[in-house]
Amino acid sequence: MKENNHHYFVPSSHNESEYFTFEYELMGERYIFNSCPDVFSKDEIDYGSQVLIKSILSHKVEFGGDIMDMCCGYGTIGIILSRFIDAQFYLSDVNSTATDLAKRNVKANNSSINEIYTSDMFAGIDKLFEHIVSNPPIKVGKSVLFRFVDESKAHLKDQGTLTLVIKKNLGAPSLREYMLKVFGNCDIWERDKGYYILHSVCR
Repeated sequence: MKENNHHYFVPSSHNESEYFTFEYELMGERYIFNSCPDVFSKDEIDYGSQVLIKSILSHKVEFGGDIMDMCCGYGTIGIILSRFIDAQFYLSDVNSTATDLAKRNVKANNSSINEIYTSDMFAGIDKLFEHIVSNPPIKVGKSVLFRFVDESKAHLKDQGTLTLVIKKNLGAPSLREYMLKVFGNCDIWERDKGYYILHSVCR
């Protein structure tokens, strides 16, 4: 929950005066992000996303083609990865407030993002991807997270990958078990302060 009892995956209206910016630096690259109340981690990049970004960049030779940042929020993961990985990036979030911010942030950072969707997971997205990356909203519940894994596999090309971050005490073990069931494999790329990076390959 946010301060005013809105879930960060539910859109809400804001006056222009409520929008603000903050800066972030990673590996010598500086970013500026537009944000506002009622979005996830509104005034800093959350630690889980940082762990996910750094883990993916440590394996960046494995990434290319079309990459979807699903549950993108205001766009931090896809925007940052696009500075370091030569690929076609796509962003999607169910929250129209978040995707409006993501569009602002793509412009603010002069990012090469192919398309930004406002979508309930993959609803209306027919494209297949080489890679799907995500910091999914845990508060949606286990059944929705499992559906996300199912839909991700259906939207991956052969040998495509799903890479996501989740906290151990918020369901990492059960989500890994489900990814093992769906994909037949699930590696733990990283463990950092309770955050797990889970990685499955579509075979």
